[in-house]
Amino acid sequence: MILKFFKSPTCGPCKMFTPQIKSAIAETNITEEDYDVSTETGLAEATKYNVTHSGAAILTDNDGNILFTWEHPVPAAQLIKDIKQFM
Repeated sequence: MILKFFKSPTCGPCKMFTPQIKSAIAETNITEEDYDVSTETGLAEATKYNVTHSGAAILTDNDGNILFTWEHPVPAAQLIKDIKQFM
């Protein structure tokens, strides 16, 4: 599984969400991909997954199919619980 985190360097919620993302990745040992939506590559990936704002995260399987979406920052414990249901 891959956790795709869509962020922007000036996004306050993104900065709040980053520690929770890092904690969940460490706990679940899944792959993380960060995308800066202010870059061409990040914007293309966001468009591919219909992400309309920074601070969102998407859990996908290894084929890119969406398993779960977080639209806003959530506590690490919730991220871990959400991820583990697909393990």
